[in-house]
Amino acid sequence: MKYSVLMIDIVNSKKLSNVDREDIQIFIKKSLNVLNEVFKPSLVFDVVFSAGDEVQGLFKNPVAPFLYFRLLRMIIDPVKIRCGIGIGDWEVKIKDGMSTEQDGSAYHLAREAIEVAHKKSEINIIFKSNTKNDYYINSLISATYEFAQKQTNQQRLVSLLIELFSPLYLERDMSLDDFGKFIFLLKNRDSIDYFKLNSFTLDSSKFENISEEYNPIDILEKLNNSESIYDKPTMIKGISFKVSDILETSRQNIEKSIKSSNVEILRNLDLTALMFIYDNYRG
Repeated sequence: MKYSVLMIDIVNSKKLSNVDREDIQIFIKKSLNVLNEVFKPSLVFDVVFSAGDEVQGLFKNPVAPFLYFRLLRMIIDPVKIRCGIGIGDWEVKIKDGMSTEQDGSAYHLAREAIEVAHKKSEINIIFKSNTKNDYYINSLISATYEFAQKQTNQQRLVSLLIELFSPLYLERDMSLDDFGKFIFLLKNRDSIDYFKLNSFTLDSSKFENISEEYNPIDILEKLNNSESIYDKPTMIKGISFKVSDILETSRQNIEKSIKSSNVEILRNLDLTALMFIYDNYRG
């Protein structure tokens, strides 16, 4: 069985003020707690802070860490993070310990991957398994990053809300029972000065019941469908109306934002990456 290690750190964290750095780390820790609940079915060891501003965790498969990183990136934006995902063996097993106490080729490859990400400003996530698949997946996700970099704060907010209404989802790896806890994170986020000054603001009370309304996009259903993923898009019907209601703007404005910021293209690229990972990295 192949395992996957996720390593993440904050980009340019030393340039933040001490107050901002502390607030951001506290918020990231709260975000990790929620994400660890959502991804509990796929975690061997929770994603936790290891040293300084680096976090890491051990997963049963390679799909979940990509989904995990993707959601964390959206939630803590505009804080920039980079990520290395290593796919390999778990050889030193301290079963009563934490991820930081384990070892094996998956850990070594994750470390090598994040060191590559440190050197590449044009990409924020690297997969490493020492197979030919690495070239294809890293090329695909670098294209996604290029699109995402061009979005404004408001467009990223629209992307986040669409994700909360219609998450990319793998049943065996995620617990939708805990998905509504993201509302707690958004409420907490709105109270932090760094986010108030550098990012979007929203009235999170407007979507208290979002967890009862979401319509997940099942990755396996797409993978097992012989049609092109573009024949069944990742944007659910009526999503622009739901988002416009929360942001108190017109549906036409939201549809324009979705088109101009390539939200659907980004979701399709991410879905393609997830399907490729599922098909080629499970070992």
